[in-house]
Amino acid sequence: MGTYFEGRLGQCWDYGGTLAVQRGKWGRDDIDAHGVNLHGGYTFKAPWQPRLGVEYSYASGDSDPFDDEHETFDNVFGAIDCYYGRMNLFAWMNLEDYQASFSVKPKKALKIWIDYHFLRLASDEDAWYYCSGKAFRKDSAGASGQTLGHEVDLLVKWQMTENIELFAGYAKFFPGAFVKRTADSSNAQWAFVQLMYSF
Repeated sequence: MGTYFEGRLGQCWDYGGTLAVQRGKWGRDDIDAHGVNLHGGYTFKAPWQPRLGVEYSYASGDSDPFDDEHETFDNVFGAIDCYYGRMNLFAWMNLEDYQASFSVKPKKALKIWIDYHFLRLASDEDAWYYCSGKAFRKDSAGASGQTLGHEVDLLVKWQMTENIELFAGYAKFFPGAFVKRTADSSNAQWAFVQLMYSF
């Protein structure tokens, strides 16, 4: 069960969100999971249309893997890299994502923006789930903390012609306590260039 909403307040404010609740059976366990996404922003009446935005995503995790309840939210849909960082290191499962963003439009066909993510486990006894939905790392004792780390994404989208669009970006992930205590903790970097032709 769920709902989705979005809208505007005047010409400058925008807002939206998604709420979802999951019930049913997971093997012998009862499913009791939920997910939330809330976002909002303000676009200044100025050249380049600068916008400041904030976003919060939450997906419940299983606080006790030995009881009769399955509390890990199932991320259900795709479009992973649009929401929890462009590096595809996370899924909407056992996750808290605090996001801030800033964008400008130097030209009508050109947008440049930067996103910052602070990522945590919702439950320290559940796993870090990779974008595929598979458990990536886990500390069942909950002794490794909840902080996954920080990700910064710099993105550029340019509608070069009516038919050709260029999309490029660079991202870097800085691991937090949970990552450092469970395995290799090196910073990760990622870059991409995408050219799309529409006809």
